[in-house]
Amino acid sequence: DPVGTRIRVGYLSADFRDHPVSHLLAATLESHDRTRFEIIGLSSHQVTEADPMTRRLMGTFDQFEVLSALSDRKAAEHIRSLNVDILVDLNGLTAGERPAITAARPAPVQVNFLGYPGTLGASHYDYVVADGGVIPAGSEAHYTEAVVRLPVPLLPPGDCRPDHLVSPGRAALSLPEDAVVLAAFHSGFKVSPDVFWIWMRLLRDQPRAVLWMSAASERGRSRLRSAAAQAGVSADRIVFADRIPDRRDHLHRLTEADLLLDTPVYNSHSSALDALWCNVPIVTAQST
Repeated sequence: DPVGTRIRVGYLSADFRDHPVSHLLAATLESHDRTRFEIIGLSSHQVTEADPMTRRLMGTFDQFEVLSALSDRKAAEHIRSLNVDILVDLNGLTAGERPAITAARPAPVQVNFLGYPGTLGASHYDYVVADGGVIPAGSEAHYTEAVVRLPVPLLPPGDCRPDHLVSPGRAALSLPEDAVVLAAFHSGFKVSPDVFWIWMRLLRDQPRAVLWMSAASERGRSRLRSAAAQAGVSADRIVFADRIPDRRDHLHRLTEADLLLDTPVYNSHSSALDALWCNVPIVTAQST
């Protein structure tokens, strides 16, 4: 590039909204050195400005393009017309992915980052960003991408931790004051029947414990209550938390947890980071 020309970095994602990827990445995007880099948001799906996170990101990027109305071929052509130097795919093999866009090679350098911490198994990705824990040294042969390891943990920290985390109190969160609160703020697909059964066994063995969970729908909550009953656990031992859009508010309430229960089939990412911000210990296990 000519001297003085900024490097154009395009971030491609279906999750420029109230989503863990955006909650983690927003502050990092805002910290880019704009004298050296021009950053472009490339939303592969429709967004709504009613979402506070979407509005924040639209104001953060130097340019924000919505590709939802374009076919994969047209979307790739549009990205190419923007002269993007580095295209960062934040989805990988996750919900909302549009792999045909990157397969068309709309940018000379293409990177797999954040959304999917494994290999995408495709030759049109040049690099995968990782750290020494996500991709240990010696594992490179299992990745089609060249591995770029950060000297710091892979997950961006999101917004800085509030100076003072003030809980709204257990009563306001429908949590018993004297309970041992076992938190499990995970997407439903991570909670396998075997893992849920272990959690129910914990509740049977520890009569003061409650399981504090997130569940997106009333149907999901009903099914979990039914599974608990089948395991011999009263439904009131599971406390459901509504999703709240402001991550800082979530961090405030998370301080009431005593322990975060990990999901070994698909380990915690942002939920583990949130717990560590709040000084909440995590118990985990490797799936076998």
